[in-house]
Amino acid sequence: EVGVEQSFYISSYGGVATTTEFPNNVIRARCVGATGQTYVFVDKAIAAPDYTLVSEITRRFEEGIAPAVRDYFGSEPSTGPDGDSRLTILLTNGMKPTIIGLFYGADLYQNNPLNAQLRESNGRKIIYVRYSGTGLSTVTRYGTIAHEFQHMVNFYQKLQAGGAGTFETTWLAEGQAKYAEDISGYGIAAGDANTATIIRMMQEKFPAMSLTSWYGIESYGLSYLFVRFLAEANRYGTTSRQITRQLSTSRSIGIDAIEGITGEPFSRTLGRFYLSLLLNRYSSTAAADYGINGLNLAGSYAGVQLSGMPVVTLSGPISGTIVRAHGCQYFQRQGTTQPTPLVIQNVENTIQAWLLDQRP
Repeated sequence: EVGVEQSFYISSYGGVATTTEFPNNVIRARCVGATGQTYVFVDKAIAAPDYTLVSEITRRFEEGIAPAVRDYFGSEPSTGPDGDSRLTILLTNGMKPTIIGLFYGADLYQNNPLNAQLRESNGRKIIYVRYSGTGLSTVTRYGTIAHEFQHMVNFYQKLQAGGAGTFETTWLAEGQAKYAEDISGYGIAAGDANTATIIRMMQEKFPAMSLTSWYGIESYGLSYLFVRFLAEANRYGTTSRQITRQLSTSRSIGIDAIEGITGEPFSRTLGRFYLSLLLNRYSSTAAADYGINGLNLAGSYAGVQLSGMPVVTLSGPISGTIVRAHGCQYFQRQGTTQPTPLVIQNVENTIQAWLLDQRP
């Protein structure tokens, strides 16, 4: 009921959300909103919570975010370990400053004092959302709720499809969760500066990155763009919803899941994706053209200027260049009349070179 106070763990296992060690990683929170679908708790360290915000969070989650995410990705568990069907949204600033939202899979299991992870379980369906902070705009706040709720749905769907121990790879899971922000109406097109910022950061670090190996916060941008590329309507003869449903409900994960959807080797899908980032044909009306429809990678969003993908102009031999596994680098020939020799030496692993002729 509204007014009830409870204690919640903020996970310290592996430094997930706090550096405060167990058992001191506990906050006290008060229930400030309760409906047939949702509880909203606010950390008691927040002196004067905004009750209008609490009502708006409840409304937007129940009427927009939850139905959209469930439609595209499937449902979360019908009840939590506590037997309650309602989802808890915990508003707190008790997480590390770099975290604006969290879903922690251990919460969907009974608390077990003898297990290093499960001893921090809150034993319920719960997502954590930062209450206040720099850059936490209205769009980013609700996008974060959609993002974390999709993680819960995806976590449960994978367990349902593949059994215990079936968890989506980080790079693909985060891409889907970012795409859920778009689906719920709170993505980059709605003015989310957070998404625009991580795409720009990705563009700056791109030569050192790999799609399938987590690099840092920049990887959110690359994973998001890949899922958005994959789910574009008619790219693989499907609707967006068909792609997202297959991703979340397949018993396969990562590369195997992708190949099951596209019907082609992952290396070819990867080549198409990286070529799409380079060509940036965001306004093309041709089905499955090389670009991400509606997203200009050299445009400006929410005051953030995207720089486009980095391209190196060849002026001589390339020395010491390293392309990460499932990564990419772009090179452009110098001049338009004389041949530009390209010699690849000391190759340690299989590579793919896509040669693009842009002449009319």
